[in-house]
Amino acid sequence: MIPFKGLVGAVGAKVVEEVAAHAAGTNGSRLAGSYYHLTYWRFTAWGRSSKVLVPKAAGEIAKVTKGISIGGWALTDIEGAHAIYECSGVLTGRGK
Repeated sequence: MIPFKGLVGAVGAKVVEEVAAHAAGTNGSRLAGSYYHLTYWRFTAWGRSSKVLVPKAAGEIAKVTKGISIGGWALTDIEGAHAIYECSGVLTGRGK
């Protein structure tokens, strides 16, 4: 499967993805404030004074990270099922 190879690679990729998603989810307001500060000339306090834009963007960041996490679990499950199938084929003599 793409982008990892084998069950160990799938688990390793999932761990890295979960850590990154958790960090983005918990620091969503900082990420949103930084984004607005760097892209919108009227934001000068890194979003600390925003009552609407930064919290709204932080909520969107949390939704996206949750979706990425769900997609990552699906890919990990597919890779795990593929590894089990290949391993059972080797053990029974049907495989490679």
